[in-house]
Amino acid sequence: MKINNASIPFRLFIHPSFILLFTFFWGKSLSGQYNPFTSYPLKGKVKTIEVVELVGDSANPIERKLETIDFDKEGRPILKQRFESYNRVYTEKSIYEDNKIITFKCYCKDTQALEKDFKPQLDLEPKNKSNYGWASPDDGSERPKIDVHTLDKKGNIIETKQHAKDGSVNFIETKTYDKNNLLTHSQTSFYRNEIDTEQTYQYDANGNCIEHVRHDLDRRKKESTYRKFDKLNRVVNHLHIINRDTTSNHEYRYVRSGNFEEYFSVSKNGELRKLKEFYYNDKNQLLRQISLSSNEPYEEGTMEYFNNGKLAKESYRNLKNNHIRALYYADDKHNNCIKTTQQFTSIEVKPEGEVQQTKQQTFLRKIIYH
Repeated sequence: MKINNASIPFRLFIHPSFILLFTFFWGKSLSGQYNPFTSYPLKGKVKTIEVVELVGDSANPIERKLETIDFDKEGRPILKQRFESYNRVYTEKSIYEDNKIITFKCYCKDTQALEKDFKPQLDLEPKNKSNYGWASPDDGSERPKIDVHTLDKKGNIIETKQHAKDGSVNFIETKTYDKNNLLTHSQTSFYRNEIDTEQTYQYDANGNCIEHVRHDLDRRKKESTYRKFDKLNRVVNHLHIINRDTTSNHEYRYVRSGNFEEYFSVSKNGELRKLKEFYYNDKNQLLRQISLSSNEPYEEGTMEYFNNGKLAKESYRNLKNNHIRALYYADDKHNNCIKTTQQFTSIEVKPEGEVQQTKQQTFLRKIIYH
């Protein structure tokens, strides 16, 4: 059975440079619940993956397990576990039927007891009316969740019922798609029949979401986002409105000449402010970029590639203080990314003053194939 990802409505083009920049924020937010390989889709018939971080002495590092995922022969995830701080383990187990997916989710080492005791009870009033999330004094460990997804013939999720442990329904979400399997409408109801939110989506000929309207019926709030794209599916206008008030309206321009490209923001009076410069080779690979602030360069980035065209290294230098941050990649024979090594400048304030040093973080993705 095919599982379609059309439930993700936005097909927003992001320039490669923005993806590169995003990766360097890992060092500030990494924990046992983070997987640095989520931006690198798996290829081939993968059976299991294990993501670990190398910690401790660089000469004799210790592997700290972050996440494991098991897949069936059709490439569908059947068991996912995330290993967090304080020995907390988050587990998701998915069972696939003809037109349904049942996913058991809990902070536990296995879901056997949850599967055994689960009995859907649509008429049972939920006990926790005010909290559907994990955040609470018990950290969610006493509130496991069971998602029951119903699929159409194309594999799109058309209904999700989220149950609590006692079988009561936390919420019901329904979805509608167009002939291209793009999400056009969704509706969420709490307590079985009280409609809480409604969302609509519209797309251009390339499948980019150009209009997203979200109605929060409970708070009587309407939030609208409108986007325009260029021929390369890049955002050139982004408008955000809450009720009748425009909260943001941004316009962008890309100007290219040969292997050189400039990226501008456009002010209300039509003035251009340069944000970035991009330098490409004859294969249209990004080799160098300059980021600007107030028309002054403040950061330079360089990229290197493997023979197969995949990114092998990216590094950035702050032009004011020369701090450098770099990220190296390694692939296996299936062209799956299996290693990332990040180097960055760290500054510590000590009694004798600021101490600057270079730190390194390495992550491995161990892959077993069918």
